Amino acid sequence: MRNNLKVQENDKIIMIPTEVFTCVFHLKFGSSTGTCFEIDYKGKKYIVTAKHILRQVKSGKVVKELKNNDFIEISHNQKWISQQATLIGHHESADISVISIDNIMTELILECSSTGMVYGQEAYFLGFPYNMYATSNADSKVNRYFPMPLVKKAIISGVVSNREGDYLLLDGINNRGGVRRPFSL
Repeated sequence: MRNNLKVQENDKIIMIPTEVFTCVFHLKFGSSTGTCFEIDYKGKKYIVTAKHILRQVKSGKVVKELKNNDFIEISHNQKWISQQATLIGHHESADISVISIDNIMTELILECSSTGMVYGQEAYFLGFPYNMYATSNADSKVNRYFPMPLVKKAIISGVVSNREGDYLLLDGINNRGGVRRPFSL
């Protein structure tokens, strides 16, 4: 049975599967923080995040970049916990990076799929824009003392295809620092 977290929106309550929240984490590398999320691909767990967090550029020069066996930090129970990371790769043109870590953070697996998706359907971004997160004790317990991401709403407005693949277009107001966050339907 799937558990859901209730989110109040005007006069209606929406449900976001607990599995979505439990796969989203607050990440730090050097002086940069952001959102990352855990995925399962062919039986192996990976962490997806924004490339600019792991490859920091100032004035056109790379000043800090994740290398294999470097350490990232994940926020847990109001502390930063070091995790050794292996860089799987950076996307050539998109602001996306994939890493792997030794310690699996969640046993819950959320299937990534667009099955059943329809145009105009509501979608919800989850993440840590401006280094912010929900701080209630009840939320912390639900998410095993990992900080709860903030939730923003959008709609699915289309799909664009190019030689690199298909891209979902989500129409919604998002905060700076929140553009590469996972979303839930």
